[in-house]
Amino acid sequence: MSENNNTCIYCGSLGPFSDEHVIPAGLGADDKRFLLQDMVCKECNTKVFSPLELAFLRRSPTALGRIFMQPEGRKRGGKGDAPKLDATSKVLVSEDGHTSEIELTTNGRPIILPQLILVADDRCTPTGTDREGLTQFILDARGLLGANALLASRIDSISKAAFNLISVIWDGEKYVEQKRLLSNQLPKPHIWETTIELDDSGKPKSNTRLFQRPDGQIVLRVADGLGSAEALTRFRRVLDKIDLSDVIESEVKNPLVHLNLPLRTDVTSRVLAKIGVNLLAHLLGPDYARLPQLQAIKSSISSGTPGIPYLLDEGKEAFKKLFAGLPDKHHGFLLTAIPETATTCTISVVTQLYGSQIEAVPLGCALPSPNIALPTIFTVDFTSHSVEQYSLIDFISKYPPNFKLKPH
Repeated sequence: MSENNNTCIYCGSLGPFSDEHVIPAGLGADDKRFLLQDMVCKECNTKVFSPLELAFLRRSPTALGRIFMQPEGRKRGGKGDAPKLDATSKVLVSEDGHTSEIELTTNGRPIILPQLILVADDRCTPTGTDREGLTQFILDARGLLGANALLASRIDSISKAAFNLISVIWDGEKYVEQKRLLSNQLPKPHIWETTIELDDSGKPKSNTRLFQRPDGQIVLRVADGLGSAEALTRFRRVLDKIDLSDVIESEVKNPLVHLNLPLRTDVTSRVLAKIGVNLLAHLLGPDYARLPQLQAIKSSISSGTPGIPYLLDEGKEAFKKLFAGLPDKHHGFLLTAIPETATTCTISVVTQLYGSQIEAVPLGCALPSPNIALPTIFTVDFTSHSVEQYSLIDFISKYPPNFKLKPH
């Protein structure tokens, strides 16, 4: 037993430790047979890796494949939720040009959130996917738009305060702004406010609307020229008169969906590198994963520095052919070693995600040649959260490659 076998394989701390999925559970690999135990500290797991993986799963190019192909993410309490995209807005444009807030559910299917859309100065259209949700939204909105209301928005600039709060009061005819303040706390109840961006001609890109997120939060998305107090005034007047029998259930057919998704392209190689180091720890033990030759890639994983080189498209063709036999609902992870000398090698991890995304990350060079046969391949059935391990021969036997596949 080594002297340092109770230190974190990433930062070298003495713990405390927490279980680490060899391959992220959010990728469909919530398989308890593939956990690293007493190898990764809680600090690395919760403060470094969790935010990194969340950005990868919700805000990277991989997130788009995930939301359309993976039925559920990590299972919690025996069930899993549909994957999510951290888009600043997800909207559907109707045939008449009006914009509705949506949520993307299993297999990327859009549902229209319960909402009021301001289509004219004095006219709103209530819409949503189901009548029950619409009714509850209208009741909740009426409760918030009373004698006074509180609007909250996030402060983007560097500031000690995190939120901008606007208090408005009903004067009998309209809402009037009462006061503004900055706060680190988000009072409840409140209406979350965001501003609609302008197009090249200086006009709002979409209609002002009041809607309810799946978690129950009421949101005002308002055109800057209209102003939040005036928008709330118009919505309250509609809510006072609306007949719940007038609400419209909308089934989405052939939707034109717009996503405002600020993609994080920097996180993909970092997460895949972490998977590679985890696979080394799983196969060869924690002492191998602590080797100094892996320190540079661990720094890249944790901080993004130094940068990780990308595999050019022409270098991906051979791996596309190798993974061509994998079922559509499977990821592939290849851990491979290229000999440098009789006793040292360069080790890399190559992946195929969601049927088409090929990536390769070098983990380290001048590494001791491992005492097991590489390549070793892991597959993930992301519909059943099942991970399997294969030798190269066994993998080719079960999932025959297509070496006649023509380059794209």
